[in-house]
Amino acid sequence: MSVQGDPLSSQNVAALTDYSSRLAAVAGVSRVDGPFSLADKTGHPLPTSAVSMALAAPAASRPAALNALLATDIRGSTIHLQVISPLAGTQAGQTLVKTLRNLAPGGGLTVAVGGTDASSLDFLRA
Repeated sequence: MSVQGDPLSSQNVAALTDYSSRLAAVAGVSRVDGPFSLADKTGHPLPTSAVSMALAAPAASRPAALNALLATDIRGSTIHLQVISPLAGTQAGQTLVKTLRNLAPGGGLTVAVGGTDASSLDFLRA
């Protein structure tokens, strides 16, 4: 997915956190991995305000693991989120791809859904 401007701006963090939460709420999705779906020590998702605060902090004061996640998942204005699902590799997984592609990202985000199930679905449609 991509954003306009700095992915760590407060506006983009709010939009990306919201989209990550909505992805995680889709039936068949176990979790969403990425810098905008942070969890507390018990595994519960952090509220948008806490994610925004963590990401707004100077890099030197953020946890090393968060900086590593940001370095791995953000390149310029492109952000990688990974949707984890037990449906991967099944017909239901392809249906999930359709559902995810139909989920409006909002907030000026541009989304492309990829992966094995998406590639299979695209191949079958071609």
